[in-house]
Amino acid sequence: MIKIVSNWQGGMKFTSIDERGHETVIDSGPEGVETAGSTPMQLFLASLASCGAMDIVNILNKRRLKIESFRVEIDGVRADKVPKIYTDIAIRYHISGERINQREMDRAVNLSSEKLCSVKAMMKEDIRIKIDYFIE
Repeated sequence: MIKIVSNWQGGMKFTSIDERGHETVIDSGPEGVETAGSTPMQLFLASLASCGAMDIVNILNKRRLKIESFRVEIDGVRADKVPKIYTDIAIRYHISGERINQREMDRAVNLSSEKLCSVKAMMKEDIRIKIDYFIE
């Protein structure tokens, strides 16, 4: 079982600690006001991006392909009305490495997106997700 404990620090700031002791600061405030951490919605995008990226790294490593660099960019558009869920998400994987080609990336991205990424599997089906990759 995964367990998270979130402790209120005042204002909108919380510190969340997982069962392994890893700490994450979560904060929110009006636009233009400095905060002490990422918002819950930013962390959701980070979770989605890193979940897919970890799958891809695992798949390519199993295929004995050497990754030289890997960066993920993710953008989300939120609904205007509460709850302001994501309506559109764009994920861009930038990767370079030995023998990493379109066929390998198609396979890895599809496996992650369709079968492996637990974060994506928990999302509503009506959220539009566009995934691109760039072999550099």
